[in-house]
Amino acid sequence: MSCAARKQSNDLDVAEPSPADVYTRLGIEYMDRGQLDLALENFRHALELDSGSSEANHAIAILYQQLEQRHLAARHLEKAVALRPTNASAQTDHASFLCSKGEYAQANKHFEIAINTPLYKRPWVAMANAGICAQKAGKIDEAESYLRKALKKRPNFAPALLAMTRISVAKGEAMSGRAFLQRYQSVAKDTAESLALGMEIESELGDQKAVEDYRSQLLAEFPDSAQAAAISD
Repeated sequence: MSCAARKQSNDLDVAEPSPADVYTRLGIEYMDRGQLDLALENFRHALELDSGSSEANHAIAILYQQLEQRHLAARHLEKAVALRPTNASAQTDHASFLCSKGEYAQANKHFEIAINTPLYKRPWVAMANAGICAQKAGKIDEAESYLRKALKKRPNFAPALLAMTRISVAKGEAMSGRAFLQRYQSVAKDTAESLALGMEIESELGDQKAVEDYRSQLLAEFPDSAQAAAISD
């Protein structure tokens, strides 16, 4: 089925059922189980049946990213959003991919498309990723704006909470950083980064016991991390 066979509904491109859908879903299930060879086989079959499926192109792009075949990932992400611009999930992933290459302005255009897609069920994902990307670009105020919008939509979204912790530390706002980190820890497991941020925050606030607690946890749980190496020298 070609792109031209997609139907219009309320000025939105809504994909009609495709013969690729079954194989796309199967591929995603295999990918979630870590059976990447079977996932690739199903995604390729899906695209043989319908090369104009935005969903199949998006799915195989994510797999190619996991396989570190970035040129193939880029090709299929570009095709996924070209086939159906209102595939907001694909727009978000395409934007994140562009951000990883340092193409910040172009990434932001795709984040904005995703955020402004009316039927997108998870706009906070695009908002949080846009904020993280803006922070990488050195646009701290813009980053904070996106992240606060994400948290307004989904107050317990862990990636946004951790990113706001990071921004608070960068701005020297230790109390705010502690609050965001505590919110993050209430919904997600600590990472090497979150523990290192905790050390930095508590050191700034003068709580040496908390610093040592974070340090011990970091060394015990993430001994091979860059953060552990940094405090072991």
